[in-house]
Amino acid sequence: MPTLSFRSAGARYPNGTVAVADLTFQVRGGELLALLGPPRSGKSTVLRLASGELPPMSGSVLIDGTACARFRARNRPAALVDARPGTARGRTVAEHIGRPMQIAGAGTWTRTCHIAELAERLHVGELLPHPLDDLSVGQRRRVAFATALARRPRLLLLDEPLAGVDEETESVLREVLRQFRAEGRTILYATSHPAEANELADRVAVLHGGRLRDLGTPRELGTRPGTVHGAVAMADPPMNLLEASVHAQQDRHVVLTIGRQNHWLPWSDLRSRSIAHYHGERVVLGVRPDAVAPGGSGVVLRGVVRGVEHRSDGAFALLDIGAGGVDPHREEILAPLDRPARRATFRVPLPAHDHPSVGRPMAVGFGAEALHAFDRHGRRIDVMTSARTPVHAHRG
Repeated sequence: MPTLSFRSAGARYPNGTVAVADLTFQVRGGELLALLGPPRSGKSTVLRLASGELPPMSGSVLIDGTACARFRARNRPAALVDARPGTARGRTVAEHIGRPMQIAGAGTWTRTCHIAELAERLHVGELLPHPLDDLSVGQRRRVAFATALARRPRLLLLDEPLAGVDEETESVLREVLRQFRAEGRTILYATSHPAEANELADRVAVLHGGRLRDLGTPRELGTRPGTVHGAVAMADPPMNLLEASVHAQQDRHVVLTIGRQNHWLPWSDLRSRSIAHYHGERVVLGVRPDAVAPGGSGVVLRGVVRGVEHRSDGAFALLDIGAGGVDPHREEILAPLDRPARRATFRVPLPAHDHPSVGRPMAVGFGAEALHAFDRHGRRIDVMTSARTPVHAHRG
């Protein structure tokens, strides 16, 4: 059960653009850690660093204390599933699967037996004599898995393994993952789909712009995200995020101004002590849509319906409550004061019978305990010092 450690690791694209920067985290032995992020967030680069194919430009990447790039190709404990087209032109499926064993010096009989075993396991036995170029996306992905497993890796690196495959291939690959995990192997799994990360991962590392933004179990990121990026990445629909101004009166209360609406937090509320440090500043408030109800009590916000969104999990009213919005794609997620902020869209789940018209006023409410607070850089404003310390949860 190898451990994989990133210590201030960084890498650049060939054109000089930073691909990943200052990555520091560890994949524990025997766990499946998902790298979750949008395209070009750095996920594939992280996998290449872990495989040893790409040496870090700064920092280090280690497997059980040894730099990944120091392993010879034939002795690497990590295998990267690479299903990119054009990587093995002219080879048959059998030749492609057997290539890692050939590099490792395995004999012909050993290779033949192991190829047959892997082909049966990945349901590609009938494809062994066929050229790799003739295969479908799903077949090619299964062959890529077989080729990676041919090296008998202790660490499996997967880049969007279930993306674009057919149902049969997805079923086969999920079973292989289950078996690999049952053997106590370590997996680093890159995906842009929150549902996959939530279902499969022990922990999730949220990447954005080549940087690690949050890290925790799916439950931790769902209930107590350390950053705005974590709050947005693991939820569908995403958390409602609003700009608010803070005005504190010590030993009395903290006033949160949301648009033209004020909400008072009593000093007895532990969050008041933490948010009071941001007196005179702007912060980000977050609340998940499933914590909000039309006409509810607690924290009450009033807005105007700007539309209705129909999703597989129900209908949501889209409210304009007059608050400034948040852009998690920016390093400083709140707009500068000299620029007009975009208006926040506040999602509220609707009862089955309710279909509000555009322009209708609506009051909504949620419990104060459902309120999350972040600073202007998107880092959580912590309340309970004994709780999990999330990535970047301290004030800079």
